[in-house]
Amino acid sequence: MLVLTDDTGMAQHASHGTPDLGHGYCTDDNARALIAGVMAMRSNGMYEPCGTPGACQEPGRLTVALQRYLAFLNYAFDADRGRFRNFMSFDRRWLEESGSQDSHARALWGLGAAAAFARKDGIAQLAQELFQKAMVAVDGFGFIRPLAYSALGIRHYLRACPGDVMARSMAERVGNRLLKIWQASATCDWPWWEERLTWGNAKLPHALLELGMWLGRNDMIDPALNA
Repeated sequence: MLVLTDDTGMAQHASHGTPDLGHGYCTDDNARALIAGVMAMRSNGMYEPCGTPGACQEPGRLTVALQRYLAFLNYAFDADRGRFRNFMSFDRRWLEESGSQDSHARALWGLGAAAAFARKDGIAQLAQELFQKAMVAVDGFGFIRPLAYSALGIRHYLRACPGDVMARSMAERVGNRLLKIWQASATCDWPWWEERLTWGNAKLPHALLELGMWLGRNDMIDPALNA
């Protein structure tokens, strides 16, 4: 992960493990890198994952990388539109005015994870602030995977900010929408949200399970486990 990271953020593609800079950067992958980084910190119980005693020297490569991923997401957010841009060229030019619902939702997932698990207060605080601004767009999402990715971000965010009334309300709305789509599609022989499997499939039951557990809703938990 760190090999693919420069002073802008995570490179979008690589060639045999070496950054392929011709493809520039994207919000999607910087959000994924933010999730991976904060979870690595969480699992190791420290600011840096160390292989040997004394291997971690502050400021810490992983901490610096996390701040770059978060800075990328912060810059990607267009406050006027309330949406994240996604694709950026290597010379730091945005290639679109607004990214996909998927990329916005993955950014929320990354910000939620950083808000909940980042061990540096400045990272967690900025992630919380940006999440609050970007969460509003979720009500306009029309596809199921952006709803699922957003749900995971909301669940993480609520670990850090359990008293946020707007986030709790959003969690309930997203959970209800995921449940409604399930009810309209699932059968005994095919307990699923769609007629076929495509990408990110595990995140659909994962999202409904997380929200069902948070909300205490067995009517969400049971379909998620069934799926």
